[in-house]
Amino acid sequence: PRFEQEGAFTHILLRASWRETTRTKIPFTTHPISIILAPNAIITVCAKPDLVESLLHQKIRLISENVTHSVFLALMFRIGTEFIRHIQQMIDASEDVEQTLQKSMQNRELLSLLHMEKSLIYFLTSLKGNCGIIDEQLKENHLPLTHKERSRMQADFTEMHQASDMGDVFSQILGSVGDTFGAIVSNNLNKVMKVLTALTIVLMIPTLVAGALLSGCSKVPDTIKIGVAQPLSGPLGALGQDLLNGVNLAVKELNRDGFMVDGKRVQLEVVSVDDKAEQRYGAVGVYELLSLIHL
Repeated sequence: PRFEQEGAFTHILLRASWRETTRTKIPFTTHPISIILAPNAIITVCAKPDLVESLLHQKIRLISENVTHSVFLALMFRIGTEFIRHIQQMIDASEDVEQTLQKSMQNRELLSLLHMEKSLIYFLTSLKGNCGIIDEQLKENHLPLTHKERSRMQADFTEMHQASDMGDVFSQILGSVGDTFGAIVSNNLNKVMKVLTALTIVLMIPTLVAGALLSGCSKVPDTIKIGVAQPLSGPLGALGQDLLNGVNLAVKELNRDGFMVDGKRVQLEVVSVDDKAEQRYGAVGVYELLSLIHL
């Protein structure tokens, strides 16, 4: 946002909020509106003509004989109210996402919150610039405003500032919500992995018994090692760690309940390696697992 004067002409650049109608990752954005005040006219330039039309679709009440100033002040006030309206829409949308996140095991909803947080950054940056322009005009009085017009500009500043405060509070809430539900998604995934691992181990019992008999073993071993090869570092490290946590939880519960093979209680032990989600480390991880399991 900026404020410039050249003779009888004044150029003011503000940013206004906009909700994208097409399906995009960032649902809310801001766009600059260039406003040129001439002695008998007001000119607006914007890459999105629909944005200016939406701001001026209602009738404008003239607060002074200067029509140009009246339209300009009304436009600024509506920019502020649109910011507030769009932030409220973000809040409503985030509440819907929170309901879904409580039972989610995917990152799609978390990414939705992240994109909303990006929109808020755009909003807060634009509102800070808009407030600076209005505050400078109120202090320096670059435009020859009447007392009534200055009162209206003060109302414009209050509206913009209220939108900024509202965005600040919501941004803090959104950040904490994202962290909290990130942990919930991880916990939900751990629970599923725990059940799947327990089921897998139970289904492995016949194989373990048959393998022991075919290899000439006369008795079931005291400890059975379970190999887990997952990406524990790199871009998929968090997902791999969640899967490993699920396996550890399942094994812990089975050991606590006294897991038995062929009537004998055995101790289950998890052996994990990091395959880094890369093919070259996958084969190395398998050999490493085999060596660790046969120790």
